[in-house]
Formats: sequence, structure tokens, C-alpha cells
Amino acid sequence: MVSWMIEDDDYYLLVGEYNGVIVSSIAMIVVRNSTYNFRPYSVIENVTR
Repeated sequence: MVSWMIEDDDYYLLVGEYNGVIVSSIAMIVVRNSTYNFRPYSVIENVTR
């Protein structure tokens, strides 16, 4: 189900934990911006806590 996420070097799933329990998460995608000499920026979405 998430194998494409694992294989994509520009997609990150970050989690925060407290006492060994996941308490928050975000999805972050790195995008190469063609209008600024392909300098990367990040899109962060689905922030939960």
C-alpha cells in the first residue's frame, strides 16, 4: 500500500512519538521549482496530532 512512498526519495512521512506511541504525523513532499533554477521547496500536508 505504501511501497511507492518508500521508493520515492522526495516523499517523507514524519511522526512524533511520546513514550513509544505515535502522537502526530505529517506528510512532506520535496518539489524542484523550475522557475528558481530547480531549487527545492517542501509541501507539508495532513498534519495531525
